[in-house]
Amino acid sequence: MRRGYGSPYESLPDARSGLRLPERVLLNDVTLREGVQAAQRPLGQVEKVEIARQLDTVGIPQIQVGYVGRSASDREGLRAMRDEGVRAVLEGICPLSAPTWREELETAIRAAADRLNLILPSSDIRLQQSLKLSRDQMLARAVEGVGFARAYCPRISFSPVDTTRTDLSFLKEVLAAVAEAGADRFYLIDTAGVISPLGMGYLTRAIREVSPIQLAIHCHDDFGLAVANGLVAIEQGAEVVDVCVNGMGKRAGNLALEEIALALSVFHNLDLGIRVDGLYALSHKVAEMTGVDIPFNKAVVGQDAFDVQVDVQLRGTPGHPAIHALDPAIVGHPAAISHSTG
Repeated sequence: MRRGYGSPYESLPDARSGLRLPERVLLNDVTLREGVQAAQRPLGQVEKVEIARQLDTVGIPQIQVGYVGRSASDREGLRAMRDEGVRAVLEGICPLSAPTWREELETAIRAAADRLNLILPSSDIRLQQSLKLSRDQMLARAVEGVGFARAYCPRISFSPVDTTRTDLSFLKEVLAAVAEAGADRFYLIDTAGVISPLGMGYLTRAIREVSPIQLAIHCHDDFGLAVANGLVAIEQGAEVVDVCVNGMGKRAGNLALEEIALALSVFHNLDLGIRVDGLYALSHKVAEMTGVDIPFNKAVVGQDAFDVQVDVQLRGTPGHPAIHALDPAIVGHPAAISHSTG
């Protein structure tokens, strides 16, 4: 879908020669796990199921529903989404860091999510200062957890928390071990939001070269670089990206669904299998339900994202190719309606 008014440099052979784009990119929405941590009003099961239904309507292929091993509410939400006929793959997340991790994992397995994502810190700073685990102990726990879960759930992701501050040689060791134990997806997680696109590109290439399984990316926006980091990771071979409606989430937020979807669709003509023309409505529905306002100038879905005031000759023509990056109709922005009827 190349309906943007893009720069000619994007299509130059020299510019694209270093790309390692996958054939398909899967969007995994984490709004109901991380995004709701920023909600300004409490969300009950009805509201969470409604958000899942809205995501399903847009065609998001996978939804992370929460901590199904430790939260009865998240398990209830999983059942409710199934009862409502949500078609997306429903993923439960299960930390392996607590002393009760085995019991939590057994509970998560009984919850019968479509996919389980097992998470455990891998950086020395987290292992030593928070968990008091050695690298060998972390590796043994990761293998035990993945192996046990894989016996009951056919789809297992492994997420080494704080990947971007983890020693690369140890990270490769973890990848090889959990893949052999049965994981079919491995995450690169910028937990503290500390990496730049330069570093993310290098890390993704290094892991992609040795990964026997699907590679995924999870980014935080502490430097305002979550979308940029996600984009460069996909350009270097990552096949799954965690997204959040409006970039909601703890601290500075997570990688924004609407922004990465448009970047991948317009810059790389990737078919994500979603209705991008439903992104504006989804964005504003989630904002209304969570009480988290969308900045008026937010990219793609902000009220003034396609406003024209700088040139009197173009005023009143939102999406004009002389000054805008794309046609607002792509995401269902009301600016497209005012333009076509004005």
